[in-house]
Amino acid sequence: MAKNKATLRIRNRQYEESLEPSGNAFARKLTLDDEMEMITEATVYTKENSTYITYEESEKTGMQDSRTMIKLTGDIVEVHRYGKKKKNDGMNLDLHLEKGRWELVRYRLPVGSVNIEMVTHDVTHDLDEEGFGKIFAEYSMYFGDETMGSRRNKLEMTIRPE
Repeated sequence: MAKNKATLRIRNRQYEESLEPSGNAFARKLTLDDEMEMITEATVYTKENSTYITYEESEKTGMQDSRTMIKLTGDIVEVHRYGKKKKNDGMNLDLHLEKGRWELVRYRLPVGSVNIEMVTHDVTHDLDEEGFGKIFAEYSMYFGDETMGSRRNKLEMTIRPE
């Protein structure tokens, strides 16, 4: 299990999801609501049948002193973020992305927690045996509060040798 240094590029585009009349039916409309891109140093390694990508969060994300681990097994992506210091315990996240899977995620924030319903539409990747390549996931988040509505996310991670 060789650990390789890598450059990790994470790009997430979030769309507001709505239904609009289209003839006698409705059509789904996506409107770009937010876009985030981050490039950071990471470590990538394979163990058994999984690829692991770990990196330290930064002040830019507002989650400094936290670590994120991405685990890819087949076409299943798991994201685990946890604070390394007591003050960041509230920024923890456990996310499971598997095509067709619905789950209720409790996202913990320093001011409290929020429940988010998530449905994964697609997960694909082209990682090589060393863990380099791209991972793509598309998923929707539904918030219980009507003012938040629903959001569709298109997440793309590119892992390259450093």
